[in-house]
Amino acid sequence: MRIDLGLILAVVLECISFIYYSNTLFYRKRSIVFCETIIIIGYMIHFIICIFGNTSINLITFVALNIVLFMSCFYINNKTAIFQGSILGFLSAVCELIANYVLKLGINENNLIDISATQSIIFTVSGKTLYLVAIMMLIYVFRKNNKYTYIYSILLAMIPTMTIAVMIFAVTLSINNYLQLIVCALCILIDIIVFIVNQNIITQSLEIEVLKLQLETEKKHFEDCLMLKHLDHDMNEHLDALYSLIDHDNLQAKNYINSIKSVKQKLTNVVDYTDNTMINIVLSKKINECNDNGINFSLDPVLSELKFFKDMDAVTIFSNLINNAIESCENSLEKKIYMKIYTVNTNFVVIKIENSSDKKPLVIDGKLKTYKNNEQLHGIGINNIKQALKKYNGTLSWSYDEQMKRFCIMITIQHINKQLLISDVKNHI
Repeated sequence: MRIDLGLILAVVLECISFIYYSNTLFYRKRSIVFCETIIIIGYMIHFIICIFGNTSINLITFVALNIVLFMSCFYINNKTAIFQGSILGFLSAVCELIANYVLKLGINENNLIDISATQSIIFTVSGKTLYLVAIMMLIYVFRKNNKYTYIYSILLAMIPTMTIAVMIFAVTLSINNYLQLIVCALCILIDIIVFIVNQNIITQSLEIEVLKLQLETEKKHFEDCLMLKHLDHDMNEHLDALYSLIDHDNLQAKNYINSIKSVKQKLTNVVDYTDNTMINIVLSKKINECNDNGINFSLDPVLSELKFFKDMDAVTIFSNLINNAIESCENSLEKKIYMKIYTVNTNFVVIKIENSSDKKPLVIDGKLKTYKNNEQLHGIGINNIKQALKKYNGTLSWSYDEQMKRFCIMITIQHINKQLLISDVKNHI
């Protein structure tokens, strides 16, 4: 059996590298705490197996462990999990072989248990540094569509590569074990700093990409609805003016104007469901979309006053609510959406939308996500709704009935009168 600092450090670095690699490329099935706990426990089991010093068993266990962790904690299919686990196992083995050969450590399966503490540390630091560099390069390959972000990973990978060169230089000088350990400690410290910096760069870049995507999506929704709002308003004004100018006996002209109105009505088809023009445009547009896709959309008569919604917020809240419902219905056998907007105790507006949903809602890190193929689109709609609701002291809750296969979102907006009063005071100021 072999238990030393080098082996412990090797397993710790492998565990950190796996967390970095998997979290960068894939979406977790469960919370980050749960997934990382499972990963740490898995690598602790791997450490127990490694202490017996059988390299073949160690490698097989390493590959099998990674495959199981990929399947258990991340949204990837079995073939991808096997491929990714095998790739990591191959990289780990190759990096250790390179470190052993370049530094001339003379480590093999027969003497692995009997190597000195210094050899173990040098072998671990050099091999796992190469492994980290290889993983950073691999992430760049798999995420090549984000070249701007991951070019920094390639540049940062040069620093751990330099630490390998320093270690080679230190070993060739034949300095004493104490100095070699100091060099190893400095090298591993630098590698850890590079790892943290690289993680921060990737995290910030992904956040920026998501924010840009949010902005583009909301801008498109708002521009479409604003165009329809202006068309609906201005067209009526122009036609009314033409009616007053044309001679009352000019039947042909009137018929022509009626035909224009008919075309306009087909184009916009805006129904006055509420007292808010922008909400009417969104509802009309989405209900037509549901009809075109064979989705039964039911809307109870709306008696609540919704004029307090600003145009941008109205588009954000209602378009995202209905978009999520449509997406769920498209993947369900029963295609039904039911919406109800009502007032409670004169101070609360409740917006309730139910839809068919054969799939249980996807929750990652405690947040409601969608089943979109593009991972960057996960949860953007719900997040945008929550951001818009903050202006109205509103809350969002959701529930899922597994027996009825129905998903429900309920929005409650409190103290409307107070909210309007505050808004009016701010405008006057």
